[in-house]
Amino acid sequence: MVSFLERIPHDVLLDIALAGALPGYAPPNHLLALLATSRTIYNGLHIHSSPHLHAAIFTLKYGGTIASRQRTASSLAAELVLRCRALNRCRRLDLSSPGLHQDLWTLLWMTVEEGRCLALTEARFPQFVVELAQCYLRDDMMPPGNIKTVIIWLLCLGLSRQDILVETAEVRALLGALLRPFVCASSDAGASPFSSRSLSPAVSLSQTAAREDVYAVPSSHVGSQDPEFEDDTPVEHYGAHIYPPHLPSPSDAAIILIFALKEAVSLQIPHHLPATRAIAAAENRSGPTAEDYTAFQRAITPLFTDVQTTMAAACNSAATTLKCWDADPWISEILAVPECSAERGLHSSMPLAGALTGIWEGSMMISSVQLGDQTPAMPSSPDFLCRTPMQCEFSEYYCLRPQGYIPDCSDTLLYNFDIGRDQHTLFQKLTPDNLPTDSIGTFEHVLVGQTLREHEEAWGPSGFSFAGRVYDNELIVFKRRPVRCSSSSSQRLS
Repeated sequence: MVSFLERIPHDVLLDIALAGALPGYAPPNHLLALLATSRTIYNGLHIHSSPHLHAAIFTLKYGGTIASRQRTASSLAAELVLRCRALNRCRRLDLSSPGLHQDLWTLLWMTVEEGRCLALTEARFPQFVVELAQCYLRDDMMPPGNIKTVIIWLLCLGLSRQDILVETAEVRALLGALLRPFVCASSDAGASPFSSRSLSPAVSLSQTAAREDVYAVPSSHVGSQDPEFEDDTPVEHYGAHIYPPHLPSPSDAAIILIFALKEAVSLQIPHHLPATRAIAAAENRSGPTAEDYTAFQRAITPLFTDVQTTMAAACNSAATTLKCWDADPWISEILAVPECSAERGLHSSMPLAGALTGIWEGSMMISSVQLGDQTPAMPSSPDFLCRTPMQCEFSEYYCLRPQGYIPDCSDTLLYNFDIGRDQHTLFQKLTPDNLPTDSIGTFEHVLVGQTLREHEEAWGPSGFSFAGRVYDNELIVFKRRPVRCSSSSSQRLS
């Protein structure tokens, strides 16, 4: 006997299935119940027979992001399944290794494309990634492939400042200790100092068996469950099996996270300090004031999730994501999206021209760990201490490169930035009305700057001058020296 549901017209049945899958970001369990009613309905609404239905569910749940543009219905349907599996892992706080490689890459791409969307928040993503870091970043853990690097970038791109503030002081201290060994990791390796091609079997960290449903990792995903997978193991992204893009060095993300963790502790302003600079001048007192301490505390490290949230308030999600791709080399490298590469290629000569001019404020810290030490620092290694204010007002200059010139980035940290060394090189100052165009060749992009007088009065008897270079890959390297030693070189560009 034919059931009542089987007599419903197919288009009406599709509307019922779509309504049952919404709202919210939870797996479409009502759709699963509908599929289980009969074989006929299952064959008509299954993901392989009705990819447009599942693609519509994806669009309604996550919106039309730039990364999902010009994707087929089958691609969006496959991505919906991947995201549901990864979000289910977050909800269960499942730290087990089977399927972890695929799920982490799905979450990383999702974080970059969507920012901190409600799907990640509702799935307890912050708690999941913090617990994941505490388990897998320990020095006695040897997860396969580049799992540690992916986890560090998930922390950097997925956590907001509020997520860090709600953690206890003990958890923040533990995360900082686990991240310190990665600060000195080689940027060429693109992996943590613990990476090895001789890998031990992965250890299951969860004794709770994952409940079976259609959005759990199926047994057919052998590659994802193999504990010996390497860095070049393909992962699925929008229905295509691809090799993950090379992640930037974990040291970049670790440095950002350590600063954010340190900034979670409020500075204690000494009670004896004058309130403002005017009061200090009237009392003939030098040094920082309470106002200077307050300004220093406001100069915090921007986190990707907070920037995304701020930008999303001013424009729609797609425009926000595109702007981040075009401005940040890390994001474009992780995504490796052709549309983004084409957009960035229009400004390949000087991709950051005009973006660095102005006053930059922040802080710096010092560690006793030597950069040349090849022995990985253990979590008990000395901490980064002495967080002090750092400020510079940068100006940008450029000159046309000689034909056939090939920049050498092999030893950037030892490069001598004596800008005035060549009396025959004429640099022009970058202004909004004086931006170079690629039509006349490639350019040398340099930075010079100096601390402001107000900063010198507050934090030191003498300011610093800065000089450096912006490389074609958007790497920025500069050196600073006391104004007394370098004022003559800097003035030759003025």
